[in-house]
Amino acid sequence: MDHRILPVLIVHDGKPGHRSQAEGLSFALARLREAVCWEHNIAEKSTFPQMDEPPKLVVSVGRHCAADALRYAKRFGAKKVALMNPGWWKRRQFDLCVVPKHDDLMEGPRIITTDGALNAVSARPDDAPMGQGLILIGGPSAHHGWDGARMLAQLRSVLENSPGVSSFQATSSRRTPPETVAALRQLALDSGTRFNFTPADETPRGWVPRQLGQCGTCWVTEDSVSMVYEALSAGAAVGLLEVPLAGRQPGRVARGVRALVARGMVAAFKDWQAGQALVRHEPLREAERVAQAILEKWPEL
Repeated sequence: MDHRILPVLIVHDGKPGHRSQAEGLSFALARLREAVCWEHNIAEKSTFPQMDEPPKLVVSVGRHCAADALRYAKRFGAKKVALMNPGWWKRRQFDLCVVPKHDDLMEGPRIITTDGALNAVSARPDDAPMGQGLILIGGPSAHHGWDGARMLAQLRSVLENSPGVSSFQATSSRRTPPETVAALRQLALDSGTRFNFTPADETPRGWVPRQLGQCGTCWVTEDSVSMVYEALSAGAAVGLLEVPLAGRQPGRVARGVRALVARGMVAAFKDWQAGQALVRHEPLREAERVAQAILEKWPEL
C-alpha cells in the first residue's frame, strides 16, 4: 500500500443518498490508500471543514454541488471528480465523472459508468446465515405510482412461499404512503415473528446497511433503485416487488432496473411466482472499482 496520505474534500448537499455515495467512495479510497476525507455540506453554508492540508482531490456528489466543488478545486489546485452527472456543461470542467449506466453516457477517458450510484454497503461475510430476509418498501415517485393493495398481496405471497427464510425484517421509506405504513404494521401483528416491520422514521442511521450485512435474501420495491444496488453490493439474492409506472413508458431509471432483470442479476416478482429462484451473485464492488481507477489515473496523488 502507498503510505502517502491522500487528502480529499467531498462536497455534498446532505441528502441521504448523496451522503451514501460520498461515504462509499471515501471508505473505498481508505481501504486502498491512507487517506483523510473532509466533508462539506453546502446546505450548511456557515460550516467549512478545518483541513490540516490542502486537498489533492475534490469530489462533488449531486448536481447542485458541482459549482462549489469546481470553485474549491480551483482554489486548492486539486483534481476534480463528479459522482453523478453534473450536466453537460459542467461535465466538461471535471477531470472525471462517475455516472450510473442508466444515464446513457458513453464511457471514455473522463467518464466511468457504474451499475447504479456508488454506496457504502460492504459485501456480506461468506459465513453469514442465509435464513434471514430483508424487505425494503419505497413509495410513489416521479417514475412510479403506487398500489398499496397490490403491494400487500405480493408481501403475503413472499411470506407464504419462502420456506428457506426463517424471518424477514422490513422497513419503509420517506415516500411510503401512511396507509401503506399502517397496513405493514398490521401485517407485522398478524405474522408474529415471521415479519418484523420498523418504519423508516424509527430506524437509526445505518440500519439498512447492517441488515443487508446479515440477510441472504432481499426483496425491494422496484421504485427504490438505490436500495436495489445496495442489496446487490451486499451480495444478497434480490427480488423485485412490482410497482406501477407513473407513465405509459418506463423512464431511464426504470429501464436500468429492467436491464438488471434481463441480465439475471435480480428476479421480478412475476418470474419468481412462475418458479424462478432468487440467486446470489458476486457482490457489486463499484466503489472499490472507482477508487482504484482514480488512484491509477493519477498516481501522483
